[in-house]
Order: sequence, then C-alpha cells, then structure tokens
Amino acid sequence: MKNLIKDKAFVIGFLVSTILTLLINFQTIVMCHHCLNGVGFPLKFYIWFSGTISFDQSSGEMSSQNFETFNTLNLIVDILFTIILSFIMGLIFKFVWSKLQEKTLK
Repeated sequence: MKNLIKDKAFVIGFLVSTILTLLINFQTIVMCHHCLNGVGFPLKFYIWFSGTISFDQSSGEMSSQNFETFNTLNLIVDILFTIILSFIMGLIFKFVWSKLQEKTLK
C-alpha cells in the first residue's frame, strides 16, 4: 500500500477522479425560483426548495414556502463513493501507465 501511494500515476488518477467527482457534486446546483434543488452525486445530501414569499391577508404576516434538508447518510455514501471510485481510477491510471512504459522501453 505504501508503494501504491508513492506511485505518481496512481496519485494522479486518484486526484483527477476526486476533483471530477467533486465538480460533478456541485454542478448539480441550479438556481431557480419555484424548484427543488439539491447537491450531491450519486445521492443528494443537501436539498432545498426555493419558493415564493407570500403575504397572508388574514393574519397580516409574510410567509415563505422554502425548506431545506440535510441527509448525513447520503453524505457518507457520497464520500465513500468518491473514495472507492478514485481508488479504482488510480489503479487504472497505474496499470495504463505501466503498459505505456513497457512499450516505450522495447
């Protein structure tokens, strides 16, 4: 495992995959009115609804139809997914890099 972490091809594959997964996580944010928004890939761990602000004439109060929810279990699943995917991509990068090095040496 120590040799794997020291391997540059593995580290590059791991970091590229991690960065891409994080970008996908936060690319799911869409700003709009009257719609359900969420952050997370493959599962949404933070969800909110941006509604309208209305005036209730009977009570004379302003009310909002907004809500937010945070799901810790989905966040844990997203983190595990990112780590496992990044590890697999690091192994693939290492394998491909070693095959390319063999061909250049011959």
